[in-house]
This record gives sequence, C-alpha cells and structure tokens, in this order.
Amino acid sequence: MTKETAQSYISSYLKQNFIPYDDKSVDDCFVMQFVAKYSPDSKLECSIYFRETRIDALVYYSKGASLNISQQQDLSKLFRLINYINANLCPCPYDGMGGELYESNYMFNPVLYLTEDGHNDLTFYVNLDYDFFEVAPLEACDFITAAMPDLLDELAVPIFGALLGITEMENAFHMVDKILDE
Repeated sequence: MTKETAQSYISSYLKQNFIPYDDKSVDDCFVMQFVAKYSPDSKLECSIYFRETRIDALVYYSKGASLNISQQQDLSKLFRLINYINANLCPCPYDGMGGELYESNYMFNPVLYLTEDGHNDLTFYVNLDYDFFEVAPLEACDFITAAMPDLLDELAVPIFGALLGITEMENAFHMVDKILDE
C-alpha cells in the first residue's frame, strides 16, 4: 500500500464514521479531537502522520493536561506509572469495546511517553508500516480512533490522580491493572 492509498482509506473511514478532522496536507497529517469523560479539559487529540513507509499515530491529552504536568516539581510518580503502563500494555486485548470487537493479540503495540519538546504532552504512539496497514486497515483505524483514545481517557484517572497527589501509587497501579484487564 502507498502513502496516498492509506491517506485515502483513512479519510474515507473518518468520514464514514462521522469523525471530523483537519487535513494538514502540508504536513501529510490528519488531526482530530475527541470528547473525553475523564481527561483534563474533557478532550483528547489525535494526529495521524503519513510518512514515506509508515503511519505514525499519536493520541494525547489536551493543553490542560500539559499544564498540570508542567506545574509539577517532581515527575517521578508519573514516570513510574508510565513505565508500569508500558510494561503491562502489550498483552492487552484492548479494542475500545471491552474486548467485544477483537480478540486478544499483539497486532498493535502502542507506547506511552512524555514529550521533551517543552509541551509536556503525555502521548500514546504507534507506528504502522503501510504493508501491515494494507492487511488490516479497518482494525488499524478502529485502534487509532477508538481504542487508543478510550484507553488514554480511562488512564487519566490513575495518571493525574497520582501526579496531583490525590491517589497513592499502589492504588494507581491497581487502577491501571483493572483498566487493562477490562
């Protein structure tokens, strides 16, 4: 599959599923926002970049979350939780529908990280080679636009609870376990 074919497929998918997006054709990027139940500012953002050989998909919290992170003196709790999430995320059958849509697999392996560009964006990132995308385009689009935002939204409670000192770390770890096991 080519970059142009992938862009066309994802554009059609977004339109068919009534997901509004901004087409930043200069950057070969689609940007969208999602309403979120638990995330700061009640929204998440998603950027899909079309590179020469792959798709880079990023789902991240909004500016309010970045401000919360920037205002913290000690980010060690946040980094511990990010490490814990990344270590336990792989075998998760997360499909955004409680495992009802897709069986458990290792098809997608997102990574959670904190950007170091001064914005402090807490971001889920996954890349998909165009050859792989061609094999499972619907599943990839569902993962990027449903599963990743849904999971990041649910993780907001333990992440920001621990970061802001509302939730003890052990409780945050248990909350993550419960979210990933659903």
